Amino acid sequence: MRRHPHPGRCAVALAAGLTGSGLAAQQFVRTAHPQDTLQNNSGNLSPLGVFATGQAAEARSQILFRPLELPAPGAQLAAIEVHAQGTSTLLYSSLVVRVSPTLAGALVPVFAANLPAPVTVLQAQNLTVPYSAAGWTTIPMTTPFAYVHDGQSALVLEITKVISPNTIAATVMDTPSPPSRTDRPPMVYAFGGIGSGASNSLLATASGDPLAVRLVWTGVPTMSHRSDPGPSGNQYALGSTITYTVEGEPGSFYITTIDTALLPVPLQLPGISGLVYAFSGFTNFGSLDAGGRAVNTVTIPPLQTFVGLYVVYQAGVLNAVTGVGQLTNAHDHFVNP
Repeated sequence: MRRHPHPGRCAVALAAGLTGSGLAAQQFVRTAHPQDTLQNNSGNLSPLGVFATGQAAEARSQILFRPLELPAPGAQLAAIEVHAQGTSTLLYSSLVVRVSPTLAGALVPVFAANLPAPVTVLQAQNLTVPYSAAGWTTIPMTTPFAYVHDGQSALVLEITKVISPNTIAATVMDTPSPPSRTDRPPMVYAFGGIGSGASNSLLATASGDPLAVRLVWTGVPTMSHRSDPGPSGNQYALGSTITYTVEGEPGSFYITTIDTALLPVPLQLPGISGLVYAFSGFTNFGSLDAGGRAVNTVTIPPLQTFVGLYVVYQAGVLNAVTGVGQLTNAHDHFVNP
C-alpha cells in the first residue's frame, strides 16, 4: 500500500448542537465506527429512524464497539453522530442513550444482560433533531462527560426512542456498505409501531449490521479513517484511497503506524496512556494543525494479491500542553475487490 502524506487541515467547526449545549470550549475528537464515509448504500430505521407509515417509531437498540476502536483512559463521551440518507426532521417524544463498559465480545438477546454498568448520558423528551444527507448529525449528550472510558473495555451503546406521531417522516440511517464484516459484533434491536411499547422491550427480536456511528470525545487523542467506494463499488477496494485522521490538542506531535496484524495481547508502554494494538514501524509524523488535526492518505494498489489483506492503523501523540504521551484508538479493515 502506498502512503501519501497530506498536510493537516483546519478542523470543521463543531456542530451547532454541541456549541448550543455549552461545550464549545472543549477540544473535541472523534472515533468512527466503522468509518467516516457518507457514501453507504445500506441502512436501518430502528435505532433512530422511522418508516413513513410509522413502523419502527418505537425501538430499543444496542451496538457493541470493540476495545481496539475506543480511546485511551480518560476519554469523556460528549455526543454521538449519525448520517441520515435523506433530509428530514423528527420529534422524539422520548430519546434515551445509555452506555456501559463490558468485557463481552458479542451481544445477547437480553438487553439488560448487555449493560453490566449502565450510565445514562442522554435522557430527553420532546427533542427535535434535524437530519441532513449532506453530513453527520450531532446529538449532544444531556449529561456530557458522565461516561469516562477506561481504555481497555468494549463499550455498549443503547438507544431507546419513541418518535412523536406528529412528525413521522421516512428517515433511514446508514449502516456499513457491503461486504459485511462478519468479525464485527452485530447490532441487536426490537422495534414496533406507534404505541407498540417496543422502546421498553426486554428482549431483542432482530439483529443486523450495526448503525454507522461517530462517537465524540474529549480529553484524549483519537484516530479515524474514511474509504469511499472504489471502482468496484466496494469500500476499501483495490485502487481506492483511504484517508486517516489523527485528532487531539493543537500543536501536538504525532506519529502513525500501519500494520497487517494485531499484537496477540495489547501492549502497555511505561509512562504512555493507552494500549498498543499494532506496530510495524512508523509511517507518518508531524504536528497537529491549529484545529488539532492531521490528515494522511494511503492508496491500495490495484493488485488482486491484496484482496483479503487485513490492515490496522494507530497513532501516538505527545500532548503539546501537558507533555503526556498518549496512544489513540486503533482502526482496521480488510481490502476488498
